[in-house]
Amino acid sequence: AKIENPELTYAAQVLAQMSKHNNSFFAFGAAIAEQHRDYFLSQSLSAERLAAFELQAQESLAAQKTIEESDTLSFDEFLAEYIK
Repeated sequence: AKIENPELTYAAQVLAQMSKHNNSFFAFGAAIAEQHRDYFLSQSLSAERLAAFELQAQESLAAQKTIEESDTLSFDEFLAEYIK
């Protein structure tokens, strides 16, 4: 399908912002990342949500340990199997 208003696409909007501020793609990405960081740092986190994240982190680390302890292949064996 033909795009009727290509200037409305996300890619065109990114290019327009880069051009407007005379930015490289890297500088544009860094600026967007900084905006997102500032936004999320400004948000409050309830005790319940923090506890849920902490529990999720503990469960993830436990699952990682289980996976790593059950691994019986050496890296060389894994690599040989992988590139077959």
